[in-house]
Amino acid sequence: METSLRLLVIDDEELMLSLFEAVMTEHGHAIATARSGREGVEIARTGQFDVVITDIKMPDMNGIQVLEAIRAHSDEVGVVLVTGYASLETAIDALRLGADAYLLKPFEDFDRDVLKVIERIAQKYGYRRENKRLTADLNEANEHLKRANLEYRRTLAHLTTQQQMASMLCNARDVETVASITDQALMLGFETQAYALLLAQPDGRFELVRGSGLATPPGSEKASVQNGSGAVGTALEQHQVTQLDVRPAGAEGREPWMPEGMASLVVPCMAAGEAVGALVVFDPDPGQLFAPETVSLYTVLAAQIAAPLALAKPGGVGAVS
Repeated sequence: METSLRLLVIDDEELMLSLFEAVMTEHGHAIATARSGREGVEIARTGQFDVVITDIKMPDMNGIQVLEAIRAHSDEVGVVLVTGYASLETAIDALRLGADAYLLKPFEDFDRDVLKVIERIAQKYGYRRENKRLTADLNEANEHLKRANLEYRRTLAHLTTQQQMASMLCNARDVETVASITDQALMLGFETQAYALLLAQPDGRFELVRGSGLATPPGSEKASVQNGSGAVGTALEQHQVTQLDVRPAGAEGREPWMPEGMASLVVPCMAAGEAVGALVVFDPDPGQLFAPETVSLYTVLAAQIAAPLALAKPGGVGAVS
């Protein structure tokens, strides 16, 4: 192999360690050594090695135990067992436990009997790691494609919903119809989990006329916002699209109808320079701000329903009493 290998040799015989160190270094491989099984296992767990070569017969921890310890920690390193005491039973145990080779010493030809075996094993694991990396890259690419496809479908659904809304809202002249169309668009087309639709009143309040997932239902005496009062009322008075963080129950600026544990986005519905209503949507992930594309989505939706709300609000042109 042309690639330099990272090898760990475990043996209590100084002569054997010196032999491996001399030959492997001569062939350009990096080598670490350990003089006991326990020391070798510790080094193997803390380092990155291509192949571990361990003698079977050692006083503190034999090679089979070393093999078991290494395999319990990793299956991405080759393990070669070396022994001067051949045993069919030991050889079978070694292979059953995941050894990649079982070599007998003394070695007649080190290059042929040892070096080539180690390089072949390292190559096998190299291919395995590369295959694992390529598989991970392929899975990541597939996930990216799935996300892109999902995002495309969502975008298409949003555009379709907006087109259908525009057509349906053309003939809407009462609050109930506007609210019903808006509800269907949010819950089905945009998959919004919680929202509130507010309608401007002659006395300066914004009344909650439709919503989902709210703490206080529309129609209750607490389901309204005073223009300029609190965080929502301030956003409406300033005609600004505003993101609000999570506000616990009873906190200053928090409306009683807001669901707990959710961040909110306030989008005024502007017509002829005034806020004729507002769309307030809630995010179940309070740790995240609304993405710019999400803000744009709800801003377009609010603009679509602004004109119908202006016609339908109390005192508005075409309002139904």
